[in-house]
Amino acid sequence: MVALEYWRKGYAVICPHKNTALFDGAEGTTDDTWLEGDLEILGRCDVVVALPGWKGSMGARAEVVEARRQGIPVWEYPMEMVRDGE
Repeated sequence: MVALEYWRKGYAVICPHKNTALFDGAEGTTDDTWLEGDLEILGRCDVVVALPGWKGSMGARAEVVEARRQGIPVWEYPMEMVRDGE
């Protein structure tokens, strides 16, 4: 698991899809609820690590856009900088 790998490297890791994994179908909420909260947390991060296949996820794409907007580095796993415009 990539999150565990980064914990072992000394990073404190937030794994958005695990943060709300048991909340699917929660009454009175939508996916936008989770995405808005995730983007709020992202604003306090030092770096975003995008996993393989991230472009296929609406949430991951939004995270990358927001990270770039805030000047937060985006790394594509394994460790490569994600080029602007991807």
